[in-house]
Amino acid sequence: LFRGLIQNEEFKTKYINEMADQLNTILRTERILDSIDYHEALFLPEIQEHIDRWTRYPRPNLNDWKSYVERLRNYARARTENVHKHMDESLGAGDTVDVTLEVSDMGMGTLRINSVDIDENTKGVKGNAYPWTGKYFTNNPVVITAIAKPGYMFAGWNGIEGVEGIEVIEGDFEEEDEEDNSITVNLQRDIVIRAFFEEDPDYSVDMTKPSETIPSEPESSKDSSEDDGTGGNSSGGVIIIIFGVAGVLLSAILYRGI
Repeated sequence: LFRGLIQNEEFKTKYINEMADQLNTILRTERILDSIDYHEALFLPEIQEHIDRWTRYPRPNLNDWKSYVERLRNYARARTENVHKHMDESLGAGDTVDVTLEVSDMGMGTLRINSVDIDENTKGVKGNAYPWTGKYFTNNPVVITAIAKPGYMFAGWNGIEGVEGIEVIEGDFEEEDEEDNSITVNLQRDIVIRAFFEEDPDYSVDMTKPSETIPSEPESSKDSSEDDGTGGNSSGGVIIIIFGVAGVLLSAILYRGI
């Protein structure tokens, strides 16, 4: 099935980009090394007892076990480059170039490259999400999309128009174009792309939606004594609160005399 699908150019393009996306995030070398370090520290206090109990299994001694863990690190360090080479040799993906993404203000918006939304929750990101850099292939176009947050709007791109070695396949790099927030480019060199955002003058908050705050108890029915720790108060009142999916408040009812 895969051999048949890979003959389709659209599928091949998406497959190569998906592989690059994974190598730049979930399978990022630094992230894999951090995972190895974490699990080594987790198991280390138990390994000597394990070796003694199971007669030198899985390694004859602790130092040999540590050397085996180091082999895992060496494999992780070399894996990304080997995959890049394999993708070029088997699928003609081309060489790799660095794509660096920046935003004018992360509080106003973020960027997506292919299938990856770049923010503080992106796998492989440590600390600030921007500037973010990933490696992509020269013979495979990538899609970059600007995503404005509520109250803001996309204002334009910077870093590509007129730059040699970069071909815009789809989209517009005019800085004043507010509609073209997605571009598709072929890359032959390292690139730094910055997206600009600004306040949206037409943005307004819908004040007609009902509030989801818990109704407050009337002043006349409040008891000044301390909470008795049962979920109600000293006068025997109990508040039953019902939440639905994603924490949305469905009902809040005060029962007295229970």
